[in-house]
Parts: sequence; structure tokens; C-alpha cells
Amino acid sequence: MDATLRTALWANAVFSALSGAVLAAGSGVLGPWLGIPPAVLVGVGLALLPWAFLLHRNAGRPEPSRAEARLAVAGDVMWVLGSVAVLVLDPLGLTAAGKVAVVVVALMVADFAIWQSIGLGRLRRTAAA
Repeated sequence: MDATLRTALWANAVFSALSGAVLAAGSGVLGPWLGIPPAVLVGVGLALLPWAFLLHRNAGRPEPSRAEARLAVAGDVMWVLGSVAVLVLDPLGLTAAGKVAVVVVALMVADFAIWQSIGLGRLRRTAAA
């Protein structure tokens, strides 16, 4: 079995867990700097923790669930689209640092979606061979 999907899921899980912890624990400092209310950062941070758990659980299986991996790709795509909406509509009044942070995180999440998609494609090719 190709390890691409498993590695992508693990990396996404670690990034999501660390991001969630930093957002939740550092909301008071990060909020004013980014132009995001601390309560929003706490909510997003706490929401990322079960997401990270699901990614971790799937990556740790003997063979990752393709359906759950597709869900991870879809979730990552939704995050990127939501980030674009936040940047375009700017409902929070982001600071320049906040806009840069949203772009950087969206690009990282897009990379996870692409990496996981590549892993899914390799699983399909391996299964067909």
C-alpha cells in the first residue's frame, strides 16, 4: 500500500491539532493582532480538535477509509472556500496580519487537500493493478 494518503492524513491531523490548541489557548493575544474576536478563535480552535482526532483515527487504521479521506478532502476544500469568503467579505475587520494568516493557512489546507487527493488516486491505481 502506498503511504501517501496515510502520511497526508497524519500531517493534517498534527497541523489541525496544533492549530486548534494555539488558537484556543492564545486567543487573547492573537485576537487583537489578527482582528478576530477571541471568542471566534476559541470556537475555531476547539472545533479543530475533533477534526484532528478523526484525521488521526483514519490515518492510524491498517488501511485508511477512502470515504473518510474523501470527507477530509471535502472539509479542507470547504475551509479554503470559507477563507476566501472571509477575505472577500471581511466580516471581522481583519488586520493586515489577519489577512496574511488567513491566506497562509488556506494555502496550507489546500496543500493537504491536494496531498490527500493524490494519496486517494494512488490507492485507486494500486487497487486496479
